[in-house]
Amino acid sequence: REKIGVMFGCMNYSTRVTLADGSTEKIGKIVNNKMDVKVLSYDPDSDRIVPRKIVNWFNNGPAEQFLQFTVEKSGGNGKSQFAATPNHLIRTPAGWTEAGDLNTGDRVLAAEPHLLSDQQFQVVLGSLMGDGNLSPNRRDRNGVRFRLGHGAKQAEYLQWKTALMGNIGHTVRENAKGASFVDFTPLPELAELQRAVYMGDGKKFFSEEYLKALTPLALAIWYMDDGSFTLRSRGLQERTAGGSGRIAICVEAMTEGTRVRLRDYLRDTHGLDVRLRSAGSAGKTVLVFSMAATAKFQELVAPYMAPSMEYKLLPRFRGRSTVRPQFVEPTQRLVPARILDVHVKPHTRSMNRFDIEVEGNHNYFVDGVMVHNSPETTTGGKALKFYASVRMDVRRIETLKDGTDAVGNRTRVKVVKNKVSPP
Repeated sequence: REKIGVMFGCMNYSTRVTLADGSTEKIGKIVNNKMDVKVLSYDPDSDRIVPRKIVNWFNNGPAEQFLQFTVEKSGGNGKSQFAATPNHLIRTPAGWTEAGDLNTGDRVLAAEPHLLSDQQFQVVLGSLMGDGNLSPNRRDRNGVRFRLGHGAKQAEYLQWKTALMGNIGHTVRENAKGASFVDFTPLPELAELQRAVYMGDGKKFFSEEYLKALTPLALAIWYMDDGSFTLRSRGLQERTAGGSGRIAICVEAMTEGTRVRLRDYLRDTHGLDVRLRSAGSAGKTVLVFSMAATAKFQELVAPYMAPSMEYKLLPRFRGRSTVRPQFVEPTQRLVPARILDVHVKPHTRSMNRFDIEVEGNHNYFVDGVMVHNSPETTTGGKALKFYASVRMDVRRIETLKDGTDAVGNRTRVKVVKNKVSPP
């Protein structure tokens, strides 16, 4: 589609740009002084937030109005704030969106510190399948709180798990019965995981993608949390050499579809003979392993078991644990952040609008929120590619199966922009 030239929106003088060292500076001061500084910018090719030079500075004269945004964030006072003209493009999970099309409750993309190593993320995945949980931050801050809790008899196991998360700030408390609970500082990098697992019906939902991401460490933690092991033979006789027994793992806290998915995953991915059945007077659902599957599963998870939980292993698999904490340096990554408030900013003495052009990536961050570069103008020709922005965010949340055959998908659809055609 042919179109006339377009000048993109701008920022209020006081809007603070995030510089390469993490500090901020008012965009008006950067432009008026043509400051030769580097800013943080998102590189889509490497999926990293990197420093980039400012290559141009723009004072585009008075604006009719600015929209004042307040967005949740994890650090500081818990809020990011900036003021932009209604036509300035702001990055959302669905693509670039004009500021004027965003409302309170919508989500934008912001830079937040990521603290977890791959190993620690597996600790979270395994714990969520067992006794761990994620709860939203109730103070209008970005991030969710990871919590672990175990009874007095499992205090040593809880200490082992907590040590694997040792670089994450946490508090420990004990209740009257001697059970201990560890609450970790809210982590923005887990917010999407929390939304995916807790679907609102009180049960935990684990997608096929979630299960495919599990490593033996995550499976070991799930087993240590919710599994029981009945030793049938110690292997003292020749016909039972090595011992034998059966594993049962409670899956009552999971949705019915998740239980079936988990059973099929263990069968198809790990070749384990497992089945679902009801157990006890309460009729709770458990996954029961055959004796052969028990031995195969225990051999898989043995190197990742806590020493205090090795009683859940056959004698021949004990003493193999090799787990050591693995920490990484924090990095800045993009995460969705909720808009807490948006309103027309009252007129101020200076209503001039300012913008910058950033080398290469054509985006930068205002108080941590990703916004588009300035005047990518065009005097005609084809519409810029991001004009074909997503109108509906469609996500697959479950594969519907008839036996082992996939027959459909359950999807969740969110309207993310209410325009019926490109601008």
